[in-house]
Amino acid sequence: MTFTLRRRRQIVDLYVDGGSFEAPFFNFFNAKGKPVEDPVLDLRKTYRFHRLDGARSHPFYLSDTGVLQKPSRALQLRGEGDALSGISGDEVFQLRFRKRDRRMLKDEGRLIYFCSAHPSMTGTLAIKGAKRSQRDAVAAATDVVDDAGFVSELPLA
Repeated sequence: MTFTLRRRRQIVDLYVDGGSFEAPFFNFFNAKGKPVEDPVLDLRKTYRFHRLDGARSHPFYLSDTGVLQKPSRALQLRGEGDALSGISGDEVFQLRFRKRDRRMLKDEGRLIYFCSAHPSMTGTLAIKGAKRSQRDAVAAATDVVDDAGFVSELPLA
C-alpha cells in the first residue's frame, strides 16, 4: 500500500493599516504586529489579508488585472470584499495562486493593491522569483489616473 503525503499549505497573515493619501498608501504588518517592508509574495503560499486594528478607512483590495478590476482566475480569492468594495473593519480575504498560472504571474512580476474608494491610492506587491527588471518594467508601464485626473506612476515600493 502506498500513501501520498500532501504538504499542508502555509498560511501567512498580513495586516493592512488604515491607509493614507501618501505613498506607499498602505503599510503591511505580520501577525505579531511588526512592519513588513516591501512585502514579496511567494506563489506557493496562501495569504490572509486583515485590516490592522479593524481599520475602517480606505477599503483595501488587490488584483492582477488593474485598479478596481476583478482579478483573473489566476488569483483564488475567498472571503469578504471585492475590487469595488475592498475590505474594512473585521473583514478578511484569503489569497491563493492557481498552480497552472504561477509562471504567468511570475512573469508579470507584481500584483496591484488599491483603495477601492480612492483609485489613486495604488501600489504593487512583488512576486518572489520574478526578475527585478520585469517588476520594474511592469511598474513603469502602469500609470494611475487619480481622482483629479492627474497621471502618476505606480510606486516601485
